[in-house]
Amino acid sequence: MMREHEQLAAEAEFACAVLGNGTEYMLVPLSEEDKRGEQMCEEGARRGYKYAGILAMVRGQAASKCADLESIVTMACATRAFAELVVQHMRAQAKFVDWADRLWSLQDTRPN
Repeated sequence: MMREHEQLAAEAEFACAVLGNGTEYMLVPLSEEDKRGEQMCEEGARRGYKYAGILAMVRGQAASKCADLESIVTMACATRAFAELVVQHMRAQAKFVDWADRLWSLQDTRPN
């Protein structure tokens, strides 16, 4: 089962692990750039949260894997917050693309 979760995370453009208990949850971004993962997992453990699954965006499509049947409620509760994180992630990427476009459109003033 965990292999499927790892594969989903590896294929995703953006993914979060979901830790929680019932309707309480926290999203842990799974990216090399985000260094908060370990601290967030420790905080989740202090709160008594368990691994509920993974929410991801793969080739522009939402995807998920629940850890078990008991995690379905937690995962469902986390989907809106995940969608908001996806929007933030996409906006950050769009800002970079806009910046890169502007950079490449600058005229090269160096002498030949």
